[in-house]
Amino acid sequence: MTQRRERGHTVVALEGEVDLDSVDRLRERLDGIVAIDGPCLIVDLTGVRFIDTTGLGMFVRFLDGVRRRGGSLALVAPRGQPLRVFSRTNLARLFPIYDSVSDAVAGAG
Repeated sequence: MTQRRERGHTVVALEGEVDLDSVDRLRERLDGIVAIDGPCLIVDLTGVRFIDTTGLGMFVRFLDGVRRRGGSLALVAPRGQPLRVFSRTNLARLFPIYDSVSDAVAGAG
């Protein structure tokens, strides 16, 4: 996981798998980022090969938490399994999903 600021937005880029083995650690790190940088995040899933149902659940709960704090969560998922799983589970309607970080930054205002 890497983190950077891009035109006033916090961008977190993930790699590998978001699954039962990684969600607790990922959630803790995302919570820490929100505590420092605020509740508006862009999560780049371009480097993610696989997301399981545990990962999906973590993103849904995290989205609820940032919205309760007045924030937002945008995803970057241009292709591959992450985009397919969000689309097939009908969760794509909950999240703004972009093809690139620059699109997400522009869309997040």
